[in-house]
Amino acid sequence: MGNLCPADSAQAEKKDELDVFEVKIGDKVDAPEQRISGKVLKRTTTDVLVEQESGKKEWVDIEDLKRAEGPGVEDITAGMMVEDASQNIKGTVVKKTTTDVAIKKADGKVVWCDIEDVKIVK
Repeated sequence: MGNLCPADSAQAEKKDELDVFEVKIGDKVDAPEQRISGKVLKRTTTDVLVEQESGKKEWVDIEDLKRAEGPGVEDITAGMMVEDASQNIKGTVVKKTTTDVAIKKADGKVVWCDIEDVKIVK
């Protein structure tokens, strides 16, 4: 009798599961069943606080999450155009640490912002 659950699909399913449990502050996530999509602000071992584009914040069970498609804070690199809407700052990334991003504004001034507040400008 053939293998009803090929090892590849079981491993792929487990990998997707692990990805969600490794969600960090600043990551973009979706909770399709609740129609929630946004950025992780806080997390516990079982839940995450997600801020949606509208500014609405909602706690979501971590098991209901999927990683959102597209770039997130981990994708920010020097030279990218970004914005920090909380401080009304827009500019080019000069440097990035695990917690902050240095943004060079149009006037040439460099401002450090919390990475959680920064998003890539499309």
